[in-house]
This record gives sequence, C-alpha cells and structure tokens, in this order.
Amino acid sequence: MISFFGPRDTVSFLREERFLENYGGGLRKRLIISGGERAQRGQLERYFIRLAIEKKKPLVVLHCNNRELAPRRESHALIDGEAYCSDPFMETDPQKLAAWLTDLGALTQAQPRRALGLWSLILRLLAAVGKLHAEGLMTFPVSSIPEVLAQLPPEHVAFRQEALARYRAVADLEAEAELMLHGLKPFLSNRSREHEPINPAQALERKGTVFFNLGSDTDKLAKEFVFLFLEDLLKYGRRFMLLMDGVSLSAKDGSMARMLSIGSDGPLVVFGGDDIPALLGGDREFFQTLTGNNASAVVLRHSSGESAKMWSGFFGEHDEAQKSVGRTATRNKWSLIGGTRSKSVTFTKERRSIVPEEKITDLADGRAFVRVAGQPGLLGLELSAERTNLLPRGE
Repeated sequence: MISFFGPRDTVSFLREERFLENYGGGLRKRLIISGGERAQRGQLERYFIRLAIEKKKPLVVLHCNNRELAPRRESHALIDGEAYCSDPFMETDPQKLAAWLTDLGALTQAQPRRALGLWSLILRLLAAVGKLHAEGLMTFPVSSIPEVLAQLPPEHVAFRQEALARYRAVADLEAEAELMLHGLKPFLSNRSREHEPINPAQALERKGTVFFNLGSDTDKLAKEFVFLFLEDLLKYGRRFMLLMDGVSLSAKDGSMARMLSIGSDGPLVVFGGDDIPALLGGDREFFQTLTGNNASAVVLRHSSGESAKMWSGFFGEHDEAQKSVGRTATRNKWSLIGGTRSKSVTFTKERRSIVPEEKITDLADGRAFVRVAGQPGLLGLELSAERTNLLPRGE
C-alpha cells in the first residue's frame, strides 16, 4: 500500500538530475517507464546505459530503430569503448541453434520434430564449410542442399552420404525453412562489415553492452530468437541487465514471459514504451506480473483511458477523510428564546485512488508520477525536453 503525503494536487515534481541523485539506487531492480515521448523516456533509459558502461555491468539493449538509445542502426556491442558487430549465430553450438530454430517453427506453422532434422542438417553443413554465422545462415540456399553437398571437399564424403539420406526425409520442409530465414533477416541487415564480429554472449562475459535492433516490433521471429538466446544465458547462470523500449510482450507465448517470472534470479529489467499496458496486449494479469516483485514505475501522460485506469490501480488507494456537518433546531413554546440549536460533526473514511486516471491522461508534457520500490509515498518527476547527459552518481 502506498501512503500518500499531502493533497493529490501538491506533488513536488523534481527535475531528472535531482531525482536520480535522490532515488536512482531504488530504480535498479525492475523499472517500467510508460507513456510520453520517446525522447523523454530516453532521458532515463540513457542513464542506465551509461551506468552499465561506467560500472562495467553487462547490459542488453533491445529496441526497434530507437536512435535515442543506440548510436548505430545495426546490432552491435560496446566493450571498453570499442565497437563490435553482434552476431548471435557465430560460435554457438549447432545443435543448440537447431533447437532454437525448431522452437521458432511454431510461429510459422512448421512441423517441429521433422524441422529439427532439417535445421540440424543445415547448421552442420554450414559448420563444415566454415560459414556458421548470420550471413552464412541467412543467405543459405535451402532449396539447393544437394548441390551444396556435392561441392564439399573429399574429406567430407561420409558426411555427404549421411546428409543426403537425411535431406530426402525432410526436403518437403524447404519452403517453411525459407520462410523462417526470411523472418530472421534483421540479423543480416544489421550486420556491419566495419567492425569485428563477436557473439553477444562473449561480449556480456567481458562486461560489455549489447544492442539488438529488431528494426520493427512486428518481426516476431527475430524478437523471439533474441528472447531464446537471453533465456539460454540465464539458464547457464549468466547475469545481465536488460533494457527494452517499444517491444511488445505476450504472456501466452515466448520465453520473455518466462524470464520475467523468474523473479530475483532473473535479469534486472528496464522496460519502456509509449503505452506499456498496450504493449502487453491489455493483459491485466501479465501487467500485474510485470509490475509486481517490487517494481518501480515512471508513468508519463497516456492518451488511452484504459491504460491510465490500469496505472491508477497500480498506484493503489488510500483512505480519504470526509467531514459532514449536521445542524438541528428545536422550538420550545414555553421558552423565551424560542428553542435550541445544535451542531454535529461526523468524520467518515472513503477509499479513493491515489492517482485518479484523469490525472494521468491530463499530465503536463514531460511530467510523471513515480513509485520507487521500497520508498513510501508518491513522487513526481519532470523530464526536460532537451537531451541531457545524466551521469550516474555512485552506487
């Protein structure tokens, strides 16, 4: 329960520098930034990026062409100020990749069990010719597997014979595989030839920052692949901070929902978007899961009344005292003063929203209501329109 201090109209709105100096430490567990403009959210989100770089904390940034967060369009990694091309396919176990691609098949109506055989074949073939990376996979001619096998050097004769036999059993899945690779094209278009490639897992192990640019939130295959990749890192004990902006999530499918349900063992999450309830598909139960577990929230103006209502519920209710005064008069015909008058005062408590939904839809530009985990009371934040360099101030 949030205890509210003072009347609702007297919340003090602190500028971002002072706010982060006073409360920045409490925002580093799970923070949701919802509403407003991308540039306004970027003021806070860049703070966490700089914090990770300055403190050498591994960080994953997942976005959709958000230049407020990433200096380059392509997916890349930063390690000690040096830029690398991020390629999650290189130096990853082929069988693990085959399992991930098979899991993704459910999104394209593929046949999972048989698809595993096809992907295992393709990835083993790429490994044999030294092209197991994003470009090698995305440009692989799935419909020409027999021709590719025929061009293998003599030392691969045994593999060629085995592969041909396996190919005949799954050749009818070629179209589904082509569709899958087309859905993963963002990893190819994001590949830069200007920087040395590195697997994101290695970049995080070296305490770097990895930027995944999905291009569009509608690229469901690319998004789900990143989620599978990150879930695998958590499974093997890797810890990192995760910052997302403008990425829709669903509790019904995908590994991101499982990641967020891990609780204290999961990643430290900053989740931003112009309307977080809408990015969750209006799923109230998933919204409560995301905003639970001691989550902090920065809520800027929302145009959707339904989303404002959900955030109003998040901030909770309080008892508001209501004062009523009653007066009675009695007339006594035997009295010289004609009667008596009395007054009674009654106090009752009424449950009211701490932040009514109309307060959220009517917020001034750049202003936000804030709840900081472990901090009593409702806070106000005012984000400047100009891009500022908000540097972290210690732990």
